[in-house]
Amino acid sequence: VFKQSKSKFQNYFISQHKNKDIQEIFSALFFANTMSKELKSKFSALGISHLVAISGFHLSILGGSIFLILFYPYRFFQRIFFPYRNSKIDLFVISSIILFIYMNYVNYPPSLIRAFVMMIVAMFLYLRHIEILSFVSLTFTILFILAFNISLVFSYGFWLSVLGVFYIFLFLHIFKLSKLLSFFSIHFFIYLMMLPFSLYLFSSYSSLHFTSIFVSMIFYIFYPFELFLHFIHHGYLFDEYILKYLELVKIESKEINLIYLALFSLVSLLSIKFKKLIYILILFTLFLGVGNENIFN
Repeated sequence: VFKQSKSKFQNYFISQHKNKDIQEIFSALFFANTMSKELKSKFSALGISHLVAISGFHLSILGGSIFLILFYPYRFFQRIFFPYRNSKIDLFVISSIILFIYMNYVNYPPSLIRAFVMMIVAMFLYLRHIEILSFVSLTFTILFILAFNISLVFSYGFWLSVLGVFYIFLFLHIFKLSKLLSFFSIHFFIYLMMLPFSLYLFSSYSSLHFTSIFVSMIFYIFYPFELFLHFIHHGYLFDEYILKYLELVKIESKEINLIYLALFSLVSLLSIKFKKLIYILILFTLFLGVGNENIFN
């Protein structure tokens, strides 16, 4: 029964698109299905593979959206019937249950497992007034997950997800900026820090690769809005623009040697203690992005 309902639900979403590539994109975006090799290469060249493959980024957007949708209805009933309850904890539990059901629905992608466990750990630390955004909590989460599923050691998706969180923590650890400035700056920072790993694993590149910074910012609104449009059977509205964006891609090859990647990783770890080393990493990735494709391979 579950498989049948899942299949019907997917068909309802995917049937709203006529183009095969668009069908594959939204099938991957909402249901963690695989895309063709050609499409994967295009998204790698655009630097937005992380936006199409379901990850902790998507889970955080979904969790935040669920929290906001439930917040005001919950507060209304709370004031009348159960004012003694802690609204944040209750909404967190409800959101977590919904997200867990969704994870089961898409068959537990490694990056979602990491994000979900870290979310639980974060709430645990929050309730005990322990610092949440720390490398200790990240390390604990990694070890906790691997203790239950050691095969994730060999998962690229899992480690890319971990790296993303590591560099978010590193940014917050080094740079003390206002919330608004941090929002914009952190996307540039994460793009630069993840670039060497992206090129090593995929080597696909294009002149539009840097646009992933701005696409990532827009995605916070695009993702839940597209989900809403699909529920009301209007998911096709942006298909034309997505196709035009993909048509602009001219795939090139840019590689990075494993030795350079290892040095980059080492300096990243040392930056926790010696903060000024971060500027070496930034200069390296800026040069990597604009330099000749043969310099680092």
